[in-house]
Amino acid sequence: MGGGKLQIFVRVFSYGAVTFLLLTGCAIQADRLEMSPSTPAGAISNGNFTPTLSGSFDEPWSTNASRSEMIETALFKLFNDLDSIRNDDCEIKPEIFIGDPMLEEHRYLLEEISTGMINSFCDYLTNDIPVIAGKYTFAKEIIDQEGLASDQYGGNCGFDLQQDYASACAVGGTAWVGISLGSVREGVSFIEERRLTIAAHELFHIIHDQINPRADPLLGTCRSRTCSGPVWFYEGAGEFFGRAMTQYLGLQNYATFVPTDRSGYYMDGEYLSDLEFLTESGKRAGGVENYYSGQVAMELIIANKGLLPLMEVWANLDVGMPFPEAFETALGIPLEDFYDVFGTLHDRLYEEGGYCDSKVGCSAWNKPTERPEFYTDNPDEQQSSQAAGEQSFSLGIDESCLAANELWWSNCTELELGIPQIAENSDHGYPTDYQLIPKIESCDDIESIGFEIQGWAVSFEARAVSGAIDAFVSTQHYAANRHLDTDLDGVICSSQISN
Repeated sequence: MGGGKLQIFVRVFSYGAVTFLLLTGCAIQADRLEMSPSTPAGAISNGNFTPTLSGSFDEPWSTNASRSEMIETALFKLFNDLDSIRNDDCEIKPEIFIGDPMLEEHRYLLEEISTGMINSFCDYLTNDIPVIAGKYTFAKEIIDQEGLASDQYGGNCGFDLQQDYASACAVGGTAWVGISLGSVREGVSFIEERRLTIAAHELFHIIHDQINPRADPLLGTCRSRTCSGPVWFYEGAGEFFGRAMTQYLGLQNYATFVPTDRSGYYMDGEYLSDLEFLTESGKRAGGVENYYSGQVAMELIIANKGLLPLMEVWANLDVGMPFPEAFETALGIPLEDFYDVFGTLHDRLYEEGGYCDSKVGCSAWNKPTERPEFYTDNPDEQQSSQAAGEQSFSLGIDESCLAANELWWSNCTELELGIPQIAENSDHGYPTDYQLIPKIESCDDIESIGFEIQGWAVSFEARAVSGAIDAFVSTQHYAANRHLDTDLDGVICSSQISN
């Protein structure tokens, strides 16, 4: 099917974000990427929730609610607030572009999600929203054709995306919602429900960027992390609103998921409960944990405060408040106190869920003793502290963790990378002990290891998927030099692909 443009002028509606997939909008540093075609990586979707008030939230910031009570209360307050502000005559419109492999019979779904979300948040919007469905190459064609803001590669994902089947991005004022909302199997057209929430997820990123345009990586003026908030906040919002808005639209029910790593283990509950740590470690949003914990945090916020105070956080950011101040001013709770409430609540919910006690079990997590400062009043100091933290966290592995963990490549590296616990190695002939693996600062130095090396892949699957067929496979060598994987495809230093 050829590409075409549809601008919605008919003011209709009865009532979109991996983001950054796995996940998905996509910040310029690939912050909103790699969402699965059906669910986030390692996710199990489920849900049958009815908007209902629970007395568990009569006491502000209570930690006694069940997950179902929290979700249903959040949906009740969200839907009531949306009903009060929705404008079905909104002058802001989606500009919809559809290309292969998006099917014509699914066009109406994209129209309903796009128009419905714009009408719902009309009061917060200032500009029409381009919405693109189809291959990423088609998205880049539309971005060029329409003169839209683009990254250095002509797209809006922040890197030269090649594998586009599982990605979606929203930055620069444009939402690319991925390749489709469904496909044909055995001659029958069907809808992929997770793709509906991905579309809504990416659209919500454009909505909050229009409230806080300073933080848009392509269009904004703020280069400090304080103006956008932590990854759990904006990707959690994408996950919550992506799922809640499709229920508000009457397309499908709200869904939850429980994250696992690439080895299939559930993630440690203490790790997922620590929003402060996720704030500091989630620089790339490369892991599903920021999406999961952020979604639960959004449920907690809206169950307590409703929609309108949450939206004030982005407005506060746009007038120059650093995130902790913007958060407390809008929601009436200091950020550190919210982290404590969330940690207590989520620890209990995760333990009650029995994930770590299940047959699958949880992967280990070793909390670092030293962590970089995320927020400062001085953007230059903040960027400097982050750069130092990234360097030490990327090139080095904590010696105490190394000494205590035989499986250092998985247990002592950033959890969001999902490095498998069972190491894989091709017949490369190089030592795999951490102390014997050369750590290089750039791929230009790979010849110092060996002239015949055509890159390292974290697994045989990563090598096959990426197309870097000449790369050696070594989970350990990849883990030791993981800072070189700028596009998070599981391969470093391969001339056959672009890192």
